[in-house]
Amino acid sequence: MKRKRLLILSWPTLLAIIGGVAAVILLWRVVLKTTVELKPAPGGIYTEGVAGNPGAINPLFSSFNDVDKDLVALIFSGLTKLGKGGEILPDLAESWDIGGNGRVYTFHLRQGVKWHDGVPFTAEDVLFTIKAIQDPGFQGSPDLALLWRGVEVKEIDDYTVQFTLAAPHAPFLAYTTQGIVPAHLLQGLTASQLVESPFNAKAVGTGPFIIKEASIEGVLLASNPDYFLGQPYLSAIGIKFYPDDEAALTALTQKRIDGLLLRPGIGNGGLSEKLKGRKGLAVRSAQRPTYNLVFFNLKSPLFQDKTVRQALLYGLDRNKIIAEALGGQGVISDSPIDSQSWAYEPQIKSYSYDPQRAETMLDAAGWKRGTTGFREKDGTEFRFSLLTNNDPRRVKTGEEVVRQWRRLGIRVDLQASGSTGLFQNFLIPRQFQAILFGLDPGYDPDGYSAWHSSQASTDGFNIASYSNGEVDNLLQRARQTTDMAERTKLYRQFQDIFAEEVPSILLYYPTYLYAQDKKVKGVSLGTLYEPSSRYSNVKDWYIKTKKAS
Repeated sequence: MKRKRLLILSWPTLLAIIGGVAAVILLWRVVLKTTVELKPAPGGIYTEGVAGNPGAINPLFSSFNDVDKDLVALIFSGLTKLGKGGEILPDLAESWDIGGNGRVYTFHLRQGVKWHDGVPFTAEDVLFTIKAIQDPGFQGSPDLALLWRGVEVKEIDDYTVQFTLAAPHAPFLAYTTQGIVPAHLLQGLTASQLVESPFNAKAVGTGPFIIKEASIEGVLLASNPDYFLGQPYLSAIGIKFYPDDEAALTALTQKRIDGLLLRPGIGNGGLSEKLKGRKGLAVRSAQRPTYNLVFFNLKSPLFQDKTVRQALLYGLDRNKIIAEALGGQGVISDSPIDSQSWAYEPQIKSYSYDPQRAETMLDAAGWKRGTTGFREKDGTEFRFSLLTNNDPRRVKTGEEVVRQWRRLGIRVDLQASGSTGLFQNFLIPRQFQAILFGLDPGYDPDGYSAWHSSQASTDGFNIASYSNGEVDNLLQRARQTTDMAERTKLYRQFQDIFAEEVPSILLYYPTYLYAQDKKVKGVSLGTLYEPSSRYSNVKDWYIKTKKAS
């Protein structure tokens, strides 16, 4: 009987086999990792709906109309633009220098930039734009005219422009986001002719998109092949006009448009259900820096005790207020500087809802519950009127604030009126105890106009009549220094003091929802300094893709 022969492998042979197997496994892993990547490619049309119609597609006059602002953001450019957190970035100006102890700003313009009609962009266009705003007959926003009043503008050469301020003013750089208009098309027009010019319907800018077609139903914008930051991926953007937000929302759910910006309150409380009905939507959230708050009249004896003001804040369930009044579209504000700003203090003191703590603090301040259940001190009931305007969201906010403070034993009477009457009869003369309103800090976190004691007069915007010497010093220094690190430090100190003193009750920052078809990629949202800020990186949006290993 034959014996089976045993196969005996030598160590060298065995090692060779093991090495070969390992090499095959490694090669296979490399093959598996070699995938096809999809990259953005040119092409594709994106259609968005807006509520309203354009009035003047011109950055000189767009302040009055959000539709105008949207179109201006797509068609025009400024010397600078805002980053996600409000930082100032180059746009038509590639760089700038600051001299003269913070008074002289010299901008170096990009060369090779073309207007949509092919004419070169130069310093002449910048001078024309600013001079038009400074014209005594300017018919645009008075606030815009005020910003530029007293600024001396000078052309150094074709690609250098210099601005000289009367005094150092660090927020000035935020002004230079102002859209620039073409001198060669508007030169020689008077202020009244500018506002009536046909240019305002067939605008020519230097921005990423060009007006191709326009009608009462909408505007079709074509990609600008000569855009100085690179041609956008999208071949075109269509902007369709609707009579109101509800009509635009219906168009979105019926797939007649690809996108819509949804401010708080749209959808009659059923917004989430309506959006669920439209499959394939990407819904992004973005915060506006316009905060809503209850201004106390700090000259009133009721609100001069810091402990009382803190207690009133602890006694508010602000999450519930946001849910009831805004349908959840808001975030609690703990600072007068929004949380995405470069100047925000992340470690700021916050006041979470704690009604028991609020009760204890009110007791300690001498405000005890009387036989009626409401609080009294020295025979005086803790009772005041809370004024607001007749905006439905503000009224709902006010109603919830009143309910919650009444549970603390404080009798609050809500009164609503038109905004004009509120300003003229109560805000300006400071004839109020408490007012629920909103405050827009603008593009720069400078809080001087709202919280510096010099602005507490009837022609200022320090509505609460807040006065604190240390805060005055911080705000004054912060608007004079151009050192960003120093400005940040000063604003963070201001926020710490504000949080401790609670000169007014900060409620919430509203958030907007941006619903878009998922086919649209590359969208990146930061703070919505304007609703049109959603287009800040529109050049990088894409629909089409190409394969790349």
